Amino acid sequence: MNKIEKTCKRCNCKHFIVWSFGFGDMYSCKLQGQSEHIESVAKDCPFKEQLKEVEDTNRKEKQALIH
Repeated sequence: MNKIEKTCKRCNCKHFIVWSFGFGDMYSCKLQGQSEHIESVAKDCPFKEQLKEVEDTNRKEKQALIH
């Protein structure tokens, strides 16, 4: 579970979904459609301001891995 997913879960967001198929949980956001993990914050996310810092940190971490 990444930082965005942890924040969504902690906030009890009604759009946060946990999919469990017996081989590990997957997480998605109803506002973004089905995905294996939440990689970014939806434009109409009700917690967008709280997640802005988390999203910026994730972006910087990914950039550091690329370079």
